[in-house]
Amino acid sequence: MEALLKLRLTTTRAYKANPDIKFEVFIHKVDGLSDDDRMDKQRDIHQRANEDLQDAGLDVSLRSVVGNASGEPQTQKR
Repeated sequence: MEALLKLRLTTTRAYKANPDIKFEVFIHKVDGLSDDDRMDKQRDIHQRANEDLQDAGLDVSLRSVVGNASGEPQTQKR
């Protein structure tokens, strides 16, 4: 995925410049997916990004913001 490659390049460069930097990544354009498909895609992106960034030597802690049944966002640590 091109987006994951860009994420890796950007975070690696930024981390080298400032090891204390914090990142927030927003995954968009999932409105048309069912809840199950959205969660599957999100899980896949998290797994790939986590593996890719760890392979690059970055210690990562991925979090996601998802809506619950009431529509309120929740933060999930991965």
